[in-house]
Amino acid sequence: MTQNISTRRAFAGIYVDGPQISVSVNPLANGQLSVTVTAHPDLTGFSQSCRLTNLEAVHEFSLSDITLAGETLLCMAPYESAPIYREGFTIQLDSGMAQALQPLLPKLANVARTAESIEGRVASLMAPDHISHMESFITQVVARVILDKYSPKDAITAEAIEHFAGKNAKFLEAFNDDQVQVHLANAQHVATLESLPSGISVQLAAEQEHSKRLADALRAMLEWHDDIAKPASQPLLNAGYEALDVYDISHR
Repeated sequence: MTQNISTRRAFAGIYVDGPQISVSVNPLANGQLSVTVTAHPDLTGFSQSCRLTNLEAVHEFSLSDITLAGETLLCMAPYESAPIYREGFTIQLDSGMAQALQPLLPKLANVARTAESIEGRVASLMAPDHISHMESFITQVVARVILDKYSPKDAITAEAIEHFAGKNAKFLEAFNDDQVQVHLANAQHVATLESLPSGISVQLAAEQEHSKRLADALRAMLEWHDDIAKPASQPLLNAGYEALDVYDISHR
């Protein structure tokens, strides 16, 4: 029987709460997911909740390291120097928790991947400076876009108000970089597709693939004509290349 299960947002991730345990999944700017488990008094008999996952134990995992088998959560990460050996934990979830976690894990992994790409770009723009807790600011901005459906601009503005890293003008300016904006726009696009009924999202994905093929064909045609173009034709060819540049930026 499904028990009373609730889901809440916290930092860049989520908590799924059951009567006996809570599972926290928090995206990190290294592309990984931090997974921790808290036990409640209903399970332990203690006077207050306590963390089950040892601070020294492995608690960072890729999406492929996380498995839901029925109501059992398995998080097992390969040891870097010997990938045939895995470390992590397994736990029996409260009834209904797996159903709540399942659709959230890919979205949280997308937050982590996007944050990793943005962090790499922002770090290069900030070098040699480094802002304390810059990574948490970035992951929380991306989470606002993917999980909370903020626009990129609103996500940055909201996080800048709440996070002390948002007081650094150079750091905030890095978010105006074209590559950073493209990553955030792509994240917003994916979040929008995920919120649509499946039939509509599949149709839009097919239309995007068709648009890409048309753009590739146009590029090939322009390059062929460019080789034999007369001077009078050059403005038209340039306009075609500019249109493709805009397409590339918006679909990168």
